[in-house]
Amino acid sequence: GDVYKPVSTNAGYPIGIIVRANNVNYLLYQWDCRSTDWILVNGSSTHTIAHLDQGINTGYGGDTSKYHMHIEINGQTYTGSVNERLYLTVSDPTLINGLVGLTVNYPKEDTFRFDDFKVTLP
Repeated sequence: GDVYKPVSTNAGYPIGIIVRANNVNYLLYQWDCRSTDWILVNGSSTHTIAHLDQGINTGYGGDTSKYHMHIEINGQTYTGSVNERLYLTVSDPTLINGLVGLTVNYPKEDTFRFDDFKVTLP
């Protein structure tokens, strides 16, 4: 699916896209201005299965540019990119289907926005 830039994010306040959500289990593509991660969530347990020490600085410091966030799922391979630039790919056989969603951990309700969230099937 595609998602357009959140207006702001900051270190310690990650933004994410949830894929293959099934009951309390899901895979989370999460980023802030410092790092990018694929995280496997199983109820209250979390396990980072891929990490990149490079974040996506979307909106921090007054930046109002739009960013095109894209996640592609091909079988057990998950790829996250920004503005057509590959950020982080991981393979994991744990979840085979599920729902899609958005998540944010930001203390100010008016600082974060998605525009044009779209999910497509092959």
